[in-house]
Formats: sequence, C-alpha cells, structure tokens
Amino acid sequence: MYKKSIHGLLMATTLAALFGCGSWKDEDRMTKFSDSFRIYSKHLRWGHFHEVSSFMTPEHVESAIAAIPSLKGVRITAIKPLKWTVDKSQDNISGNIQIDYYIEDIGIVKQTSQPQTWRWFKDLKTWKLDADLPAF
Repeated sequence: MYKKSIHGLLMATTLAALFGCGSWKDEDRMTKFSDSFRIYSKHLRWGHFHEVSSFMTPEHVESAIAAIPSLKGVRITAIKPLKWTVDKSQDNISGNIQIDYYIEDIGIVKQTSQPQTWRWFKDLKTWKLDADLPAF
C-alpha cells in the first residue's frame, strides 16, 4: 500500500511539473499522456508484454513481440518514472523510468533504467512509446 501511494505521489509530481512547463496546445494531450503511461506501466508491471507492445511506435512492435518469449521468467516489482522533459513542439516527451525486477530462477531483485521518448500522433490523437522493451 505504501509503495502504491508513493508511486501516485511521484506521478502527480511529474504531471505537475509538466503542466508547469507552459500552456499546452491541447491540455487533453497531457491527460492522454498520463493515461497512456499509467496503463503502459500497469501492463509492464504485470508482464502483459503483448499489451505493452500496443503502446509502441510501429518501428518497435515487431522486435517487442519477438522478445516476449525471452521474458517469461521476468517479474517486475516496481516502475518509477524519473524526470520528464517536453520538447518545444510539445509532440515529444522524453525521460527515464527505473525498473526493479527479478528473474524467477534467480530470485535476486535487480534494477535497470530505460530512456523513453513518447511521441504524439496527431492523426490517432494518442501517445506512442518510441522505444523497445526494457533490457533485463
């Protein structure tokens, strides 16, 4: 429960920082980013990697799906978003996420980070992750 409230506080802080970066062309865009990142994180946390691939840009989907069998024993225990930055066009949000995980056969909690860039697709009115699955 404690981790969940800290994660919520981190997300709220991150979103407040992004809202403070100036006015958005479309404030709904920020809400959609928040929703996309939250659902992406939920699927990643629970190992629903096919669903995770649906949040990726087309260039990364095939390699993500091909990597899924190798992730069978990976269990993610925490995902923490780090500092996000928004480019001038407000069409790209970049940052890092920190991931705590363990591999079932080993049972030792490890940590990795992944740089991410989320891109706004105006025609789809959605954000897509321009990155592969994290390396474990």
